[in-house]
Amino acid sequence: MTSSVRAANRLGPGRTTAARVPLDSVTLELDDPLEREILWRYDHVRGTNCTTTALSNLSRHFGLELSEELCLGIGGGLGFTYFRGAGVPYFLAFGRSDDLEINFARAVGYDIALQSAPNAKVAWRSVIHELHATGPVMLDTDAGKLHYPGKSGTVAWSDASHGGHKLVVIGWHPQSAEVTLCDYLWSDPQRIPISNLWAAWQSDPGPAMATHHYWYKLLVPTEFVALPHAIREGVRLNLFRMTEPWNRFYGIAALRGFLKGVCEWRYVVPEAKRCRQAKLVFASLETGGTGKGAFRRMYARFLREAADILGEPAFLELGREYLALARKWSELAGLLAEGAEHPERGIYADRPENEQLTRELLSGEEAALARLGQIALTWA
Repeated sequence: MTSSVRAANRLGPGRTTAARVPLDSVTLELDDPLEREILWRYDHVRGTNCTTTALSNLSRHFGLELSEELCLGIGGGLGFTYFRGAGVPYFLAFGRSDDLEINFARAVGYDIALQSAPNAKVAWRSVIHELHATGPVMLDTDAGKLHYPGKSGTVAWSDASHGGHKLVVIGWHPQSAEVTLCDYLWSDPQRIPISNLWAAWQSDPGPAMATHHYWYKLLVPTEFVALPHAIREGVRLNLFRMTEPWNRFYGIAALRGFLKGVCEWRYVVPEAKRCRQAKLVFASLETGGTGKGAFRRMYARFLREAADILGEPAFLELGREYLALARKWSELAGLLAEGAEHPERGIYADRPENEQLTRELLSGEEAALARLGQIALTWA
C-alpha cells in the first residue's frame, strides 16, 4: 500500500506543498487495521529535545524541512515555569513553554488535536487507524517507564518518572505484539513489546506531569504557512506568553521568583531533601533534553537561523545575548550539581557569588526579552 508522492520542498518565502511519503511495508489484506503489519519509511534524525526532535522529523516526513531550533522558536518555546503546589515535596522548574507542539502545528498550518481514551486498547485502536490513514503518530509518554533492549533509559535515575515525553510510532507488528518507534536520544528506530509502551503511556507520577493514553491527530495541509510568517507569529506568541502569563507560576514572573528564591532554598528545603531537590532542577534545566542552559542555547540558534530567513540582523546580536545567558544558566546548573552531592555545597552554600550570578541572570533575561519585543514592534 502506497500513497502518492508530491514535491517535498523546504518551507521558503512563499508557500510550499506538503508531501506524503510512501510506505515501506507489507500490509495484509484484512479488514481490521489492528491485524495489519505496517512500517513507515521514516527519516529519523537524533536530536536535542524529545518534542522538537519529533516535530522536526515528522514535518520532514510530510514535506516540511525545519530544524529543531526553528520548531522551538515557531512554537513559542522560550519560557519558564516555577512552582511548588499543594502536596508537591519539591520545587519544580523548567526553561521551556508548555503546549509547544500545539503552538508549532497551528503556526505552520497543521490541524492538530490531542486525543485520549479511557483505556489503552481503545486508544491504541485509534492510533493504529491514524498510522494507516495518515502516517507516523506522536505519543505522549512517561520517560521513566520506557525501556529499550540493550540501551540505558531515557532518564538518569530510575525514580525520575514524568509524563510529557514525546515519541513517534512508525510501525505495528501484530503477530509479535510489538511496536516500532523513534525516540530523540537514539539514532535508530526501536522495536519493543506493546506492553512496554502501554506501561509508559498511562502514568500518574504524582507531582510531575501525568500521561493518559495521549496521542496527537494531525491533518496535514495541502500548503504550509510561509516560513517568515510562522517565525514572526512564534516570536509574538512567545512574547505574550512570557509577559502576560495565565498564572504567576509561568513566564517572567516565575523566572523572577526562581532566580530570587533559589539561593534561599537552604532555609526552606529540609536538609534531607536538599540533594534530591538540586538534582531534579539540575536535570530539568541542564541535561533533561534542554540542549544545556535552560533551552537558551537552542533559542540562540533559532535566532541565528531566523535572522537569515527574515533578513533581521538584530536577531544575530540577540542570539549572542541568549548564548551568553545559556552559559550563565549552565553555571547555575553547576551549583545545583554540587548541591545534589552535598546539602551544604553549591547552591546551598552561603556565598555572595551565588546571588550575584542569579542577579546577572535576571537582569540579562529581562533585557533580552525587552529587546525581542522591540524587534517585534518593527514588524507590520
